[in-house]
Amino acid sequence: MAQVSLGYVKNVTPGTLLRLTNNQSSTSTVYTVHRYRVSALPDNQDVVYLGTASMNAGSGTGVLAIIYPAIASDGVAAGSPLCYFDIVAENSPESYDLSKLYIDATVTGDGVLVTADIS
Repeated sequence: MAQVSLGYVKNVTPGTLLRLTNNQSSTSTVYTVHRYRVSALPDNQDVVYLGTASMNAGSGTGVLAIIYPAIASDGVAAGSPLCYFDIVAENSPESYDLSKLYIDATVTGDGVLVTADIS
């Protein structure tokens, strides 16, 4: 098993979905992994939504997780486990396709770091 970083995925336009594979040479190519983690960037100002291509942050449909900033608005470390989303396929390696997962943020420049375990 190898750990890889897919880099930072930062929102440019709130309301526009970005694939977790945004930094790959072909963003729509199947990118299957055994485990992945989506972590809030240290300077995020608001929440980042993780979800499917049909995600609607307003209604919650297609939203898989809401990732809170790592630092609270008062400048104190939030320390909340909700500042990342981590999932592993225990009995089914390479079962998550990151090209089918997206983020959306309410603040321009907010984003996530995407890391994964692959075989």
